[in-house]
Amino acid sequence: MLFNSLEINRDAAIVLLSALRREPGEKVCLRFFYPDGDSRKARDKGMKGECRFPNLPWKLMERLQAEGRGCYFVVNSGGHKDADIIRCHAIFYEHDHLDKETSRELWQHLGLPEPTIQIDTGGKSIHSYWALTSSCTIEQWQELQSNLLEFADGDRKIKNPSRVMRLAGAYHIKPGREPIQTTIINNSGNVYTYEELRSIVPKQQPSTASQSWKEFENSIQLPVSERVPLIECLSKANRLLIEQGTGEGQRNDRGYALACDLIGASNYLNSIGQLFDGLPKLLFEQYCANCSPPLDNAEIGSIWQSAEKRATGSSLPSRLIEGCIKGWLWREQRFSSNVSIRSEQAKIESHSFSQPALADSENRRLSQTSATLSIQDVQVEVSQLVEQDLTAAELTTRIYDLAKRSGSQTRDVWGLYRTYQQEQEQLNERDDRSTEINKLLKLGRHQLRLQRYLVASLAEPLQNVAQYLGSTTSAMLFTLLPTVASLCRVGTRLELIAATGFYALPILYTGLVSESGGGKSPTQKIILTPLFRLQESTDREYEIQVEQYDRELEDWQRSDRENRGSKPCRPNPREYYTVDCTREGIAQIQAQQPDRGFLGWVDELSAIVTGRNQYRGGKGSDKEALLSGRDGSPIKVNRASGKRISVTQSSYSITGATQPDTLRSLMGDFSDGSGEWARFLWCILPIQPAPFPDDAVKYDVSELLLALYLRVEALQPETYKLSPEALQRYRNWYNDLDQFRLNEPKQALRSVFQKQKGDVGVLMMLLHIINACAVGKVPAPQVSERTAKAAISLSKFCIGQVKLIHTMGDEARGELSPVLVKLIEFSDRRGWITARDAKQGINALRISKQHTSEVIRRLFHDLCEMGYGTTEGSGSKMRWKSRSPDKESVDGSKGVVTSSTTGESLENTEILSVVDADDAHSKLAEKS
Repeated sequence: MLFNSLEINRDAAIVLLSALRREPGEKVCLRFFYPDGDSRKARDKGMKGECRFPNLPWKLMERLQAEGRGCYFVVNSGGHKDADIIRCHAIFYEHDHLDKETSRELWQHLGLPEPTIQIDTGGKSIHSYWALTSSCTIEQWQELQSNLLEFADGDRKIKNPSRVMRLAGAYHIKPGREPIQTTIINNSGNVYTYEELRSIVPKQQPSTASQSWKEFENSIQLPVSERVPLIECLSKANRLLIEQGTGEGQRNDRGYALACDLIGASNYLNSIGQLFDGLPKLLFEQYCANCSPPLDNAEIGSIWQSAEKRATGSSLPSRLIEGCIKGWLWREQRFSSNVSIRSEQAKIESHSFSQPALADSENRRLSQTSATLSIQDVQVEVSQLVEQDLTAAELTTRIYDLAKRSGSQTRDVWGLYRTYQQEQEQLNERDDRSTEINKLLKLGRHQLRLQRYLVASLAEPLQNVAQYLGSTTSAMLFTLLPTVASLCRVGTRLELIAATGFYALPILYTGLVSESGGGKSPTQKIILTPLFRLQESTDREYEIQVEQYDRELEDWQRSDRENRGSKPCRPNPREYYTVDCTREGIAQIQAQQPDRGFLGWVDELSAIVTGRNQYRGGKGSDKEALLSGRDGSPIKVNRASGKRISVTQSSYSITGATQPDTLRSLMGDFSDGSGEWARFLWCILPIQPAPFPDDAVKYDVSELLLALYLRVEALQPETYKLSPEALQRYRNWYNDLDQFRLNEPKQALRSVFQKQKGDVGVLMMLLHIINACAVGKVPAPQVSERTAKAAISLSKFCIGQVKLIHTMGDEARGELSPVLVKLIEFSDRRGWITARDAKQGINALRISKQHTSEVIRRLFHDLCEMGYGTTEGSGSKMRWKSRSPDKESVDGSKGVVTSSTTGESLENTEILSVVDADDAHSKLAEKS
């Protein structure tokens, strides 16, 4: 039989092989067989093929599939025979005797970790794989694979090292029906060490009981004497509802259907005389507590009463309930040493479950008589096991023994053990985590006091305006610095290391990071408005010059050729800023004003990335221009159209703003291989109050800054030097940065430490220039020790801000400390919060499936244990409020934590009188 259009899903095949640890260039062995029932199978033993991953022979594979052959691969590496295998990648099982739903979820019932990947073959089975982090020996694999198949009652034929399994993306072909594609149904990506899997899968001798599921099923008659968990008699969807709850808008409807199902299932079990564990209403209340938000008592009572009046039967037909019971018994027999199956009819009329209250008390009585250990005893023994240094074999034996003595299921004891183990590990890590949280909180709360960096006449008004806006002084300063840098003439520089010709240039890239509405744009516009005024004034002047040029050109064209002289030159505009940060835009401006810098202002910094090479189909060198421009490198543009631009030195600075989620997306995995983001000095704006400024004093910041900008623009190019004391401070900080770089494991932070060696010099020069010009003076030739000390403090602040940004990536990856810090900061703003408040208000919790309401409440408890808050209420009504130990440790007032000091005020230092404010204002008036 030939099939058309059997196109293999190549992505699925690659995903499966990658999940099973295939490396690029590694050999993949393929087999192709006719299926059972195909007449050609008797005379065709199959075909073999080999290729190199990921370059599989897709066309050949599709042709062989079209001929009716199934497509398989050898799971382990090396060859087609057992003797050829050299690497064992994974263990796996399949079950032909189980339905797919049971097979897919079986690992949970066995207490196994989640499979790395699961495949629906398109036939009657599910293939589940557990990949190894590194290959094990053939002998280790054979033992572990055999033990897994015995433990899980899997197909025992699939334990030879060169075993083939179906390839995902190919087709399951069976005579008499259409081919069905083999698909990936779960891809967790989890991988495990051999030791982890060896400690979980018990070592067993092959079972001597060869009873099959069919034989077992036929041997069981209901009712059985075992007490069946009521939850096992529900549909999978309703079991999940009880365990996970549901969201707002569906709670009542789904809760009503669940209540009816619980009542119906318990009524059916009562009708056949089957003992069971679990009260219907208690299971329903468990569902209600797991909902988000939880249902209150009034809603619970109302829904339950309605269900009691209208419930008729279970949502599952009786044959499926009986199948659930038999399946549970089968699992208990296979995987729990304390269960003995008794299939005879039990005389249990005296234990009727017609009244739920009686059922609950009877269940408790019978459970107590059948078990030798109480739950408290089990907890004590499990906690002791966690503390003991046992081998995997010893631990497995002790777990099975404890399960037998307590009348528990083995998987439940394993689950309790792992919970205790995780809690113990968290307890051991608590001191380190508390220290890390404290550091992150300090970094987040540390705001700059401008008086430590700027003269008081400039610092005080900027600090007050920042407070009125609900912004920060740091945001003001890190917008001011690149603005002033853009006004310095080309040729201005600070000598840092004379021997190597290492100079700092007045070029700075800065970025503000805050949520929408955090005050980024208003803050920047306070600083940039005077620059806009300069641009407006210059544009008017330029228009007059162009008109004059047009008249002169017209006169020149009319004049006699022999006597008219040189052709008039068209004037170039003065550009103070641009919003076009493409290579062409930058080159054009710099070519027009080679002795002047300018500012690239990007209201949303993501536009620098998304707008790259937009006029060249995504192909170009805008990124390279951004990287090289930070160092003042030359610009040279040659286009096929003949356009040519060449500039010996660039001198443009950049400032802008973005949102945390946007920046996280732009930074990707935060590795920053090119050092692109290390070229920016970042400033994070926390969310803080901005009430109406009833008693605010008006500060004419615009006029103050305008005068400052004109004075900076009037300065001549100068090579500044460090005083001997400043040079010594710089030398020490330079060496510290180098040591930080060598010790830092993250590439992105290593790049930051390296860049700061030059950035701190830029900060020294700019503070030196700003503080002189702010009081109408010309900067002294040497930068003082005090200014160097202030710049080093800013450098430390910048490094702290980068570390905070990197915690956004840690937070997205689920690391605990950044999440705990977010909870503290959220409660600092909101006061008392519930798990639901946290889930809705913190992005990392909102998008995480693992952070359920119960997990968040445990985080509340952890924070209390570390001294970061207090709780009230319990269960779903628990609330938590932060109480940070260092919140009252302030630098001055209003809870601003400082991690370093920078010395005295910079008022009236190292300045010489040359230009005053009135002269600057007169110059602007002349331009207007």
